[in-house]
Amino acid sequence: MEPSECPPWIGPGNAFRIVVKCEKYLANLEYGDLAMAEQWHDLWVDRCSGYNLDNFVTDMASKIIWGPSQTLAVWAVDTDSDAEWKMRKNEHFEKMIASRFNERVAKVVVEVVEKAGYQHQEEHVRSRAGSIGSSGLTSHGEGLGETFTCQEHLQQEDLIVDWSALTIIPEDDRDGEAFAIADEERVFEAMGFKAADESAEHEAASEPAIPVIPAELQDDMRDASIPVDDTDPAEPVIDWDRDNPEM
Repeated sequence: MEPSECPPWIGPGNAFRIVVKCEKYLANLEYGDLAMAEQWHDLWVDRCSGYNLDNFVTDMASKIIWGPSQTLAVWAVDTDSDAEWKMRKNEHFEKMIASRFNERVAKVVVEVVEKAGYQHQEEHVRSRAGSIGSSGLTSHGEGLGETFTCQEHLQQEDLIVDWSALTIIPEDDRDGEAFAIADEERVFEAMGFKAADESAEHEAASEPAIPVIPAELQDDMRDASIPVDDTDPAEPVIDWDRDNPEM
């Protein structure tokens, strides 16, 4: 890998170069796995700024990607013997820079690995599903709707469903045939909309009708009206055929 130039915001006397080799890995992202090839990167730091392992991981996050279940494993490489030792603390990284202070360059190997004790979402869903099956879940049909009861310690917020992993299994005898998954009338009634409509109709029927205007008042209104005729003899009469309009 060709060496990169020192950035202008670091003084030439304090510039320290870190050559990073990233081994090929499989990024476990939220939307799926992504295979990544071997990569090389250059990092320039101020060797007097107290640069540590946390700073290094943050800078690498802007250059490579890894999933929420993964983290970086970092090894320092001896330039003479190619021996490697793993760095787990900030002090280890600071000592590596101090030991290469005069050379102003260090070689590091990183690998994207799984976090210790991390439980994937799919495994979490399966474990939750197993606990539901043994919790004594029962159902009691009441009318058209259904209500479910279970043990008191099982709370609804404990249920986590990975909706992206759910699929619809078609029936073999209805391949390509359009059919209703649920009865809309029963769903409408179970949700309480039918009862609300019937209540609104009952209230509308019980309301008094609009009173009829007395004949005397109608005569007074007719006498008070002003006849208006907006016919203009000079206005041309244009015939228009709705079924065959002129374009």
